[in-house]
Amino acid sequence: MKKPRPVAAEAEKLLQKARSRPMLDNRRKAFQLLLRAAKLGNEEAQVLVGYDFAYGGISEIDIEEALHWWKTAWAQGSWDAAFNLGKLYSDQRQWKKAIKWFERAVRAGDPDGLVEIARIHFRYGGDRDAGLSLLKQALAAKENLTSAARNQAERLFEQENARTSLELLYAKADWLDQTGRYAKAFELFLEGARQGDSKAQVRVADYLSSGRKSVPRNSAQAIVWYQQAHQQNNPLAAINLGRHYQRHGKVDQAIDWMQRSAQSGDDEANLSLAKLYLYDLEDVPNAIQHLEAIFQKPSPNSSPGALEEARSMLRRLQNAPLH
Repeated sequence: MKKPRPVAAEAEKLLQKARSRPMLDNRRKAFQLLLRAAKLGNEEAQVLVGYDFAYGGISEIDIEEALHWWKTAWAQGSWDAAFNLGKLYSDQRQWKKAIKWFERAVRAGDPDGLVEIARIHFRYGGDRDAGLSLLKQALAAKENLTSAARNQAERLFEQENARTSLELLYAKADWLDQTGRYAKAFELFLEGARQGDSKAQVRVADYLSSGRKSVPRNSAQAIVWYQQAHQQNNPLAAINLGRHYQRHGKVDQAIDWMQRSAQSGDDEANLSLAKLYLYDLEDVPNAIQHLEAIFQKPSPNSSPGALEEARSMLRRLQNAPLH
């Protein structure tokens, strides 16, 4: 049996020390030990350091550093690194890159990647048959899946078998939209809208409101579709109609519709109202009121980006000098 190389042995020692109980109570020191081990070539430490750079915790988020450490670990054969790269690109909606790295993870021996590729096909890729085939492969090897991946695979399989024809039509239209095939996407959204799908009605209205490629603006028809979706309690209809009126300089109507959405607990609507009051009406007190409403009862569906924008805007207004 060969003895481990001194550098490798030192890296392993640093990794184990970082995982020790005293170090777990001092995460910053533990991270520094992991970073030293990663620089010495320890594959597991490289994966852990990459995760910290990707999602924060001890270090500042630095995607380039995360990519560097995961790709370095992958060069040593780490399927964890390949899987994490797939997740990162998936979070960034870079589907082709995500699928490439998940496929590498699968080839390296991690079947969890099959579930992630299937999820992309179902939600964003438009190839439902491919997604079902991958799910069946994953479930056939479910003893080798992590518990989280196994539960997700079973849930996805059940959901896909229960999807209605309208849901499948919407998913296909959404994929065409994301890939820039606007004319065909609009055609399918319109088909769904006419069958009563409120999500499709909002998307048709969005197209007509803004005038997407090859689809001319039609303000009157956009309003009709937004109102039909709102009658079905679609959560996006009111705020999008409010934004439509704002773009056309109809401030009173914009406020009316945005207020309807804000009253249902939509933080995005409160943020839009704050911007309208601040930039269109120069009404700082009302802008502050709507920003504060976001944090008095934040919605669980609020996006981190919107919350950060609202927090920054509120801080700036509250600290502004009085005139």
